[in-house]
Amino acid sequence: MDKSGEHGTVVSLEGQLARIQVSTTDSCRKCGARVICTPTDETYRTVIALNKIKAKVGDQVLFTETSNFLLKLSIFQYGIPLAGFFVGVFFALGIGKYTSSRVGELWLFLSGIIGVILGGLYSHRRIKKMAEGSRAFFKIQQVL
Repeated sequence: MDKSGEHGTVVSLEGQLARIQVSTTDSCRKCGARVICTPTDETYRTVIALNKIKAKVGDQVLFTETSNFLLKLSIFQYGIPLAGFFVGVFFALGIGKYTSSRVGELWLFLSGIIGVILGGLYSHRRIKKMAEGSRAFFKIQQVL
């Protein structure tokens, strides 16, 4: 999604929410927001957006994210596991099992990897809760 937003077609309405169909691109495979996008087939995906401007079914719309969701998602996907690595390493240093040998360095590395795994599991759960808790991470900016 670029800074100005993304284009799509409204396919259904549910109160204040609109389901928007968007063409799938190569960048969709790498996008962090794919957690909340619903693929309909190989060529399309759908997102749910706030419809405060009263777009109708069939309208071409421009939509953007709400409340820096993609930034929060990136922090959960990358920042927390990285912080887990450092916590694991410093935890291993704190309990005093480090020696300046290869075994000691391996201990620090494995402690860091355990921290990454725990941070990743925590992040995964939080992202799933975020996706389930709020249905609209996007909003319709304008009808084209």
